[in-house]
Amino acid sequence: RSIHNTIDYTWQMLSPELATLMAQCSSFRGIFTCQAVTAITGQSIQKVNQLTQRSMLYMDTQRNLHIHGMMQQFAAQKLQENAAIAQATKQKHSEYFIGLLSTWWENSESQHIVAKLLPHLDNIYAAWDWAFNHQAFGLLSRTIIPFTQFHIYAGLLWDVQLLIQSYHQKLEEQRAILPEISPEISPEIFPEIFPGIFPEEYQQMQTALTYARTIFHYQLGNYEQVPELMHAAQTQVHQHGYLHLAANLEHYLANFNRLALRFTEAQQHFEQAIRYAKEQKQPYSWIPPLISLALNANQH
Repeated sequence: RSIHNTIDYTWQMLSPELATLMAQCSSFRGIFTCQAVTAITGQSIQKVNQLTQRSMLYMDTQRNLHIHGMMQQFAAQKLQENAAIAQATKQKHSEYFIGLLSTWWENSESQHIVAKLLPHLDNIYAAWDWAFNHQAFGLLSRTIIPFTQFHIYAGLLWDVQLLIQSYHQKLEEQRAILPEISPEISPEIFPEIFPGIFPEEYQQMQTALTYARTIFHYQLGNYEQVPELMHAAQTQVHQHGYLHLAANLEHYLANFNRLALRFTEAQQHFEQAIRYAKEQKQPYSWIPPLISLALNANQH
């Protein structure tokens, strides 16, 4: 109780602007950066430094920020007192860290170095969770490739496979209370009946999760489940035109056929992967199948 009283007294010494900023910092998980705080809150680095000077935030030798657990709980309660600021902050937090994941994959400067993203993993998970719970399915589905590739490179397959499975189950639970998504349902009427949920974005999320489940089952060696999932993913990708997933999916189909010593089929899928990647302007999706195509030719 004495610690709570100390935090409460320190909080009362803050200006309204600093108190709001500190409340917004409760949205972060684990370590975070000044750059993230300023981007999400719109406040200056000088304001952030004032919080560190008051020991409400701690900056380590790598210039990463931390917030004590009890301070975070107290700040989170304060943030919830203003619903509008809480909603805006969490949305910006989600968009920032999902954007960070996309930049890591798409920007050549990152060189896909896992260590650059690992410190932000707790915040990325929190960002994904918020986006999923608020049906930002379009945003999540467009970043499923960097999400899956990061976990493959980092070797975090078991944990993320369980996470993806939980999202899949939640989506199926939502689907159980929704009408069948079909052409008969007008896109204009659907959100009026089910606020915040759009049939197109729902389908995108379902396809993205099917894709992710396919990739992780393949990576974990669960080959008995891979053919059915690959077929489902391929059907959804082409039926709904989500061709940004086509190149990577064709690459995994090729690898699966190569494992089964079906080299001719593997070559066809490698060639398809390269074609889709070039059409979608995805350089990081056509380089691996190009290399694999050469290896497959040698094996064949």
